[in-house]
Amino acid sequence: MLFGTARSERHLHVSAGNLVRWLRTKGIHANADGLLGPNELKIRLRRKARKAKLLGNSGLTPSEDDGISTRWICVNLGTIGWTSAEAELQSDDGRFSGFGAPRTGTTIVVQLFTDAKRKELDLETLWDRILQRQARADSGNAGPDIQKPSSPLQVPGPRTTHPFSRPGQQRVLSTYAPRRAGLSDFTDRTDQVIQTPLRKPGLRIVDDVLALSPSGKFGALEKLRTHFVQLPEPLAHEALRFRDAPSGFMQAWNKVVSSLPSDRTWRFRLWLYSTGRKMGHLDYNLSGLRGLVREMQLSCIQPGQDHYLVLLQAIYTEPGGSDDLLKAQSELAVELLDTMYERGDAVITADILVTVMESLARSGVSGPEMERLQSVLDKLIVQAKLPYLGETLLMRLMDAYAFQGNWDRFWEVWRIPPRFQMARSPVMYTYVYRRLADTGHQSRCVHAVRSCFWEMLAEDPPVVPQDELLEALRACIKVADPEAISLDWRLLNTWDMDKEDKGKLRRREFVKLAKALRKMERRRGYAEGTA
Repeated sequence: MLFGTARSERHLHVSAGNLVRWLRTKGIHANADGLLGPNELKIRLRRKARKAKLLGNSGLTPSEDDGISTRWICVNLGTIGWTSAEAELQSDDGRFSGFGAPRTGTTIVVQLFTDAKRKELDLETLWDRILQRQARADSGNAGPDIQKPSSPLQVPGPRTTHPFSRPGQQRVLSTYAPRRAGLSDFTDRTDQVIQTPLRKPGLRIVDDVLALSPSGKFGALEKLRTHFVQLPEPLAHEALRFRDAPSGFMQAWNKVVSSLPSDRTWRFRLWLYSTGRKMGHLDYNLSGLRGLVREMQLSCIQPGQDHYLVLLQAIYTEPGGSDDLLKAQSELAVELLDTMYERGDAVITADILVTVMESLARSGVSGPEMERLQSVLDKLIVQAKLPYLGETLLMRLMDAYAFQGNWDRFWEVWRIPPRFQMARSPVMYTYVYRRLADTGHQSRCVHAVRSCFWEMLAEDPPVVPQDELLEALRACIKVADPEAISLDWRLLNTWDMDKEDKGKLRRREFVKLAKALRKMERRRGYAEGTA
């Protein structure tokens, strides 16, 4: 029995089909259970894509049988040395049990899986136990089955793993106790690594860390990452340099990373690369990010949803972008989304769409290509019929549009909750007032106060201005009419003002609003005092 792992569902069917056709050229007619022919696969994938386009991801769950996601193909090459002649069959105790063809010869089977299905079934462990049981039966030692531990805590001795083993391969357990560095020794060495990350003497300490176990090396990477996060921005920017004259931090980082399997350090390298792009470091360009995506595809690395989001954000983060660069970024993003779709991951989801739209808005690119992409994504959110995005995603999107200066789309996002018959919370109103007040733009603040204040009172239940919300609203009023709040207090405490002037001041729009807020605050304080 041979085992193979495919990169995706499409790769699984294509590889199995190629194997069956190649065997046919050698005169072997193999049976492939679960294989879809190339034409049938194209038709079903086309139907699935059409259904996903119409319904989004709401009607397709990972557990639903769509007729494509078999994730497992069994190719049976037949039995070598098999005889069809009938003979008497006897049971284990030697009694006659009937006639039939004896089980002779060797059967060759190729099991092809996706990575997730291979981990789920774990046929290697199953057949290993069967072979152990058969070996004990042949030797006359019928003892209990040897159960392989499911976690390292069940092993009587330490568990050793080959440093280049990949998911799905058989792990070798050993009771041999190798010499390990103590916990205090490991902590001391990794602490010394991060104490001098920008100076070359720290590299001698890295050599000592590399003599530790794989877990010790990963611990060193974690400590390097923690140290980098604590660096001031100028030092952090300097530490990221790796092209012309690599910094001491990058030399230490690369030395630890090179001693570990690449598929197990991919997530660390993704974090470093995305951080470099967010900081605008020129050494971290789109081609390097494309290399990480290619490595993920070819090495069968299974990232989580959060890693996909980090990748999408990093793709659209580029200092000094242009239309040509935006096209290259979009091509890489589409390639990443295609990979997610082929692997059965959700593509049309709220967080992915918001992440792409947010990254586009913050990219700093403007022009017809940007406008076209944003229009397509806006229509996709409507046509996909996604559920309510939630205030967290909405505020992220609004903040990105405010950063871009696209206030029309800012207010379009603000009007999304009523379409789903959802009430806005005080947090969302506080954000809007504070965000508009920070711009210092008078006409925008006038529009925000005029539209949002009455919507706030009309919510179900009504949103009462108090605490942070009241402060944010007053800050927005102060930008819309800088004298409104002070005039309200002046009218309250001044008795010798001319009646005509007093009437004109009281009729000012934002003076009336400031007075209403003052009365609401006084009534609330009175109610709390009597309660």
